[in-house]
Amino acid sequence: MKNKLIQLTTYGTYIEENDQQEELSFQVPEGWLRIKLRELWNDTLELFLTEYTWDNTEIIYNLARVEGVLVDYEDENEEYFSIIRWHKEDVINAFKGHSIPTTRENLEVLFNSRATRTLQELCTAEGNNILDQIVYDLNSEEKFSPQLTPEEIGLKMIGIYWEEGTLEAEILEGWYNLLEKHPCNLFEPTKDLIDLYVDAGTCNHSVCSVVTSIKNQLESLFPSEFAKLETEYNKYIEQEQEPTSNEIIYKEQEYKVHFDTCTPVDISITVYHQEQTELTREEIIEEALGYAEDLGLELREQSITEIATLIKE
Repeated sequence: MKNKLIQLTTYGTYIEENDQQEELSFQVPEGWLRIKLRELWNDTLELFLTEYTWDNTEIIYNLARVEGVLVDYEDENEEYFSIIRWHKEDVINAFKGHSIPTTRENLEVLFNSRATRTLQELCTAEGNNILDQIVYDLNSEEKFSPQLTPEEIGLKMIGIYWEEGTLEAEILEGWYNLLEKHPCNLFEPTKDLIDLYVDAGTCNHSVCSVVTSIKNQLESLFPSEFAKLETEYNKYIEQEQEPTSNEIIYKEQEYKVHFDTCTPVDISITVYHQEQTELTREEIIEEALGYAEDLGLELREQSITEIATLIKE
């Protein structure tokens, strides 16, 4: 049978600025608590729960933490990202450093004193200073995203819409990521509409209609900025469609090289070339003699009688 847990409250963090004492809630096993109450004050659980003070529960809290039976109780509305835990071994090491016997009696002197509460408060105070320095350093390194104004968010959304080559699904994803990172009251209905589409089955609209609806909203909120980017986009498309002056035009070249073989049959070798520049005479002859050699013909440059050139753009 699972041991029932008992929830108690004791001293939490003390806020010196406004002299406010926060409370700390925790849980311990019922069986363990009954034994400790008899050992400490010869008390019953039922009586203890009706008349205990935070001084009493602070002792219980420290003992439970040392003996490893403490169950942290976290409010559902609170979010924790870091917790410091001090263990019995830490106290033993501190005792050894001062040559103090690590007997049960000596340990209980520490646990029953205000020392543990002081340790918690000092750790919290120093921790706040460390946290403040960490935040300062990260901010100095520009690691955090800046807080955008509604106008800046709107302009970024317009930029996402007019980004060249972006599909409607990509536009919607870009808007979603932007509004998720920078919540804004002005665009809260817009974010709700996108959320409906993202949650499959909860939106009857197509991606095209959702994008068009949000686009119309942006155009009405920021008409001049929207028109400016639309003009730039159209100009960009026009430039993409125009042929560039730097476009390389290749020439299809054909050279006929005639050789006098001192026989009734003359030989002509055709050299084909397709490049931006034309071949020189020397290059034409070199190519022709190379072809002749591949064919097993013994031809010489001196026997060339004519080089005819045909060039097509």
